[in-house]
Amino acid sequence: QLPQELVLKLYKTMTLLNTMDRILYESQRQGRISFYMTNYGEEGTHVGSAAALADTDLVFGQYREAGVLMYRGYPLDLFMAQCYGNASDPGKGRQMPVHYGCRERHFVTISSPLATQIPQAVGAAYAIKRANANRAVICYFGEGAASEGDAHAGFNFAATLECPIIFFCRNNGYAISTPTSEQYRGDGIAARGPGYGLMSIRVDGNDVFAVYNATKEAGAGAASPPPPRSHPYPLLPPRLPAPSHSLPCSPPPHPPAPHSPPPCPHPPLSHPSPPHSSLHPPSCLCSPSHHPHPRSRCFSPHAHPYSQSSPPPSHPLSH
Repeated sequence: QLPQELVLKLYKTMTLLNTMDRILYESQRQGRISFYMTNYGEEGTHVGSAAALADTDLVFGQYREAGVLMYRGYPLDLFMAQCYGNASDPGKGRQMPVHYGCRERHFVTISSPLATQIPQAVGAAYAIKRANANRAVICYFGEGAASEGDAHAGFNFAATLECPIIFFCRNNGYAISTPTSEQYRGDGIAARGPGYGLMSIRVDGNDVFAVYNATKEAGAGAASPPPPRSHPYPLLPPRLPAPSHSLPCSPPPHPPAPHSPPPCPHPPLSHPSPPHSSLHPPSCLCSPSHHPHPRSRCFSPHAHPYSQSSPPPSHPLSH
C-alpha cells in the first residue's frame, strides 16, 4: 500500500502534465511556439518511475519525459519559458522547445539526436560507480531509439562494466511514423536483454502502480552486487502515436501495427488502478465528490501569460 499523499501526487502530476500538454500543443498550432511534442498516454510511465527514484538519481531523458521533471518539482513557469525561449528560459533560447534540463533536479538536458543519451548515461553511471556514490542513473528512450547503434554500445558497456543504471524503454508502437513491424521481428525490446546479460521486465505502462513497483525493483537491483546491475525495462504504454507536432496540421492516424500493443481503452488518467494491480488508490482519488478534478485548481493561471509577456533574451551569448 502506498501513502495517500503519494497517490494523490501521482494523480495530480499526471493531470497537470496532461493540462500543460494541451495548452502548449494549442500554442504550437497557433504559431506562438515553433515546436512541441506531447506526452499523451505516457503520463503513467513518467510519474510511476519518477516516484520510485531517489531525488539524487541522475535522469537522462529523450523527448517525452517532462512528467519526470514535473514530479521533481520543476516549475510550470520554467516549462513555459523554455518552450517560448524567452529571457526567463534557463537556456536563454539556445535549445529547441521541450529540450528541458535542470542541474538542481539532476535532470540532464535533453538532446535531439536519437539514442545519444544511452552511452552518455552509461558513462555517468560508471563514473558514479568509480566514485562509490550512493545513487543510480535512469535512461529513458523509445523503441525506435533502441534500433540505433548507440543503444547496442550502451547496453554492452553497462553489462560488462556492471554500471548502476536502469534502461527504461517506452514502446508505444511507433518510431515517429515507423511501426514496430518495420523496426524488428523479435518480441519487443525486452527479449534483447538476456543477450546482453541484462535482466529484463516487460510491464504495462498504463498501470502507474505497476511501473512504480517495477522501477523500485530495478533500483534495488542496480544498487545490489552483480550480476546483474543494469536493467532495461521495456514498457507497453497505450498505442497512441504522438507526432512531433511541428507541422501545420495533424497527420492522419496510423493504422495498427502488427507487433504493437493494442489500443488501451483505459489511459492512465481514467484507469489509475487496473484490476491486476496489487496497489489501490484511496477512495478520495476515485470519487469526484471527495476530490475535485485537479484541472480546475492545480494549473497556475499565470504561467502561460507570463511566458508570452516575458521578453526574449537580450543576447544568447551574453549569458
